[in-house]
Amino acid sequence: MELFKRILAAMLCAAMTLPLIACGNGEAPETAPVSTDTADADTEPAYTLPEADWDGHNFHILVHGNSESGWDKNDFHAEELTGELMNDAVFERNAAVEERYNVDITDEKLSGNIDGNSMGPGYQAISTSVLAGDAAYGAATVGGYDACTLVLGDFLAEMSSMPHIDLSQSWWDQNAVSDMKIAGKTYFTTGAVSTAINDCTIAVFFNQQVATDFGITDLYSSVQEGTWTFEKMWEYAKLVAADTNGDGQMTTDDRFGSITWDDTVMAAVNSTGVKCATLNSEGLLELTLYTESVVDVLDRYTDFAFDKNVSYNYQRDSYDITTPVSMFKNGQSLYYLQLLNLAASFRDMEADFGILPYPKYDESQQKYHSTVGSWHSMFFCVPGVMDNADRSGMIIEALAYYSEQIVTPVYYDQVLNYKYMRDEESIAMLDIILSSRVFDLGWFYKVGNYFAEVLYMIYEYTDNFTSRYEKAEQMALGQLEEINAKFLDEN
Repeated sequence: MELFKRILAAMLCAAMTLPLIACGNGEAPETAPVSTDTADADTEPAYTLPEADWDGHNFHILVHGNSESGWDKNDFHAEELTGELMNDAVFERNAAVEERYNVDITDEKLSGNIDGNSMGPGYQAISTSVLAGDAAYGAATVGGYDACTLVLGDFLAEMSSMPHIDLSQSWWDQNAVSDMKIAGKTYFTTGAVSTAINDCTIAVFFNQQVATDFGITDLYSSVQEGTWTFEKMWEYAKLVAADTNGDGQMTTDDRFGSITWDDTVMAAVNSTGVKCATLNSEGLLELTLYTESVVDVLDRYTDFAFDKNVSYNYQRDSYDITTPVSMFKNGQSLYYLQLLNLAASFRDMEADFGILPYPKYDESQQKYHSTVGSWHSMFFCVPGVMDNADRSGMIIEALAYYSEQIVTPVYYDQVLNYKYMRDEESIAMLDIILSSRVFDLGWFYKVGNYFAEVLYMIYEYTDNFTSRYEKAEQMALGQLEEINAKFLDEN
């Protein structure tokens, strides 16, 4: 529950700092040393932001995600206080940084989708700016695929070597830092500075009324006891599924055990604790996708996902999410496997819903693993050309620091918990999900195009993972060699 303790600590800090900003007295929050974890305030070293006056500098932040499907969340835009919780938290966070350093935080949100070559508008804007030697953007949040392409093109700054940026601090996501630091270098990451990664974490929603109707009462307890496995999830799904109108076929008029979508197969792989590509003892990426547990879980997952009497994959009918959301709200499915942001769609649901982490491969597995959706991801990065690295690092660290103090408590406690979650158990589940996130660089870098290969299994209803893996293995190994060489290059 370390994440939950840290959130509570941040909430206490926010309660003290927010009034100082909101009163409009022109003063930034007090900057006396603040412990990074108040639960250990007596032993943890204090952290203090450095002092500086940057004479009204405009720190401009670029924002672009997969806007075709609404994945272009802007965590930096708030023109004024409106009474809307997240807007006001972002406004107050920006104001704290602006007052402290005498800067102006502005943002630019681009529209347009990331294309198949991972060279969408975010990539184009940053690469064009860097090639021109133009420090147009102080920082950016861009889609994961674009971020990787920018790294390989030498268009991003290595963040851990920038002045004032300390990625070991609690306001940077330590799972992301650990999973994505190749050869000790980090070119993009996430943390309190952006809530987009939280939204695109894959989880399991369940309809509590359906569960009650079928005597399923141990979902929460099985998670806490470590017995929440694929076998248990599928057992209950099969119990619930039924041709309710008796017409001899399963359609959207009937009741399913689970509503799924294509990308959940990537979550199934990572739920075993295995990644497509993993950092080895030398800090370099190696191919780790083909393991006994992955082969087995994919065999079982496809058995489940291909059973049209139990699972409804709405993307095989339409990419429109309206029908499956209505089905879940109407009690036509026990589970809905989706991204956390879907909770917003259930706010007006009459029956209660709950939330669970992706299940374990088996009970011997030590912990749960929750996948970050690669297509939907957005990461924080810094363009490779800047006119003052000292100033950029100072502002970026302040944005992250004040985000943890001001934005994170509002997002976690007010937006997620109060608006979406229906019970205390779901809040505990949320803590497990967010603290067990998996950042799989194999998916983000499209190594061997394996992300597509496992998706095509679902598209085509074909269980042929071994042949797909072997077909792409040499390409994957070549890509990994290129990626590792980029990170080992000291020039």
